Amino acid sequence: MKKVIGHDQAKTKLMNNLSVQSWLICGKKGIGKATLAKSFSNWFLIKNYDKVALDLRTVEGDTIGVEKVREMKNFLHLSPIQSEYKIAIIDSLEAMTNNARNAILKTLEEPPKNSKIFIISHMPYNIQTTIKCRCFQLNLLPLTYDETKHVVSSQCKLDDQIFDEIIALFPGTPGMIINTISSNTYESYRCFYKLLRNLKNSDVVNKVINSEIELELASYIIQTFILESIKRVAPDVEILLGQWKKIDELFVTAKQLHLDKKHVLANIVNIIASV
Repeated sequence: MKKVIGHDQAKTKLMNNLSVQSWLICGKKGIGKATLAKSFSNWFLIKNYDKVALDLRTVEGDTIGVEKVREMKNFLHLSPIQSEYKIAIIDSLEAMTNNARNAILKTLEEPPKNSKIFIISHMPYNIQTTIKCRCFQLNLLPLTYDETKHVVSSQCKLDDQIFDEIIALFPGTPGMIINTISSNTYESYRCFYKLLRNLKNSDVVNKVINSEIELELASYIIQTFILESIKRVAPDVEILLGQWKKIDELFVTAKQLHLDKKHVLANIVNIIASV
């Protein structure tokens, strides 16, 4: 797993618990959870990072329904081709429908012999207990500045100033930074972040509420803004943490219930501006 940058403690934990069959890998989006799971799986199955592991199946997509879970179960019950094990990676738990989550419970409780399951989660605080208690949880922290720069520079070319500006928006999450660079959306994210500093202005408030940024990305930028505020204003830490909790809960609810983006951002503006 030498190709995986950072996450040394997580790598050690995986290597020291090879008998564990069901893993729940948690952490912020873009920090390399799926990369770690895939790298470990390749090492475990064929001791090679560059070849395709035929006994590895990754289940992914914007929506993961019951059919994909059934296909994964069937795959795990097949005889291995290259090694003694079959491995499935679900990326991610948040993409799974409620029926899909329910369908996987029995497999997690009684995994097929010689199989492993890795479930990726971007929201560890929102995992149902029935899934959490059936898995060995592995929590990943954001990468350091140098680790993030190493990962990003291996895939993108950018000068130090631009990198420093982008990492301020997405600290320790190289996946988010690479997506931002490849989609040419950095400038709109930077403008959105700057708007948050002036929410007493009604014109600015309207621009935030009517922003075209996806709600999930807006949540990252808003949370980064609050973290920076915590660092700058130590006496108000409790108030800011209260803001964080309210906003976090609102984003979770918005995703679950598919709430209107403008309505969600309007509520968040009210929470931030109340301090």
